[in-house]
Amino acid sequence: MADFGFGGMPSMTQLRALLTNSSPAPEAVAAAPGAGQFAARDDHKHERLSSVTVQTLGANGDQTITFTRSFASMPGVMCTAYKPSDNLPVTFEVKSWVQDAQGNYSGCVIHGSKAQTLPTVIALLSALVGFNIFAGNAVGTQFSCIAIQASNIQPSN
Repeated sequence: MADFGFGGMPSMTQLRALLTNSSPAPEAVAAAPGAGQFAARDDHKHERLSSVTVQTLGANGDQTITFTRSFASMPGVMCTAYKPSDNLPVTFEVKSWVQDAQGNYSGCVIHGSKAQTLPTVIALLSALVGFNIFAGNAVGTQFSCIAIQASNIQPSN
């Protein structure tokens, strides 16, 4: 059996001395073995890198999202519509950002637009394009919005 550098079986006091009261390091893009001399406690928690919310688009097709955490740099945002009753595709865009006094990204305004089928007057064009993506607001569409810390951008503050 390994002695873990204690010269024999360690005592509980020696093992407790290895535990740290520091917060664990956040996730890294590249894996690293680490060189620390301490162990994390069994109930430690890593920083959450994402925010996920469920929202419904308002009367003008906009919805203000408040992230469940703030981001020091611009996060990646992706929205997915739950199946609309009319089965028409919905496209989303970040219309503007919400930032706190320190410049952290704490939310955004999402705009959703609904596509509509094109008239079949020009059958070839309709077959090639299929939908008019500028048809109007996707009022009342329920969707999930995921914001995640970008791994290619270093925090600016």
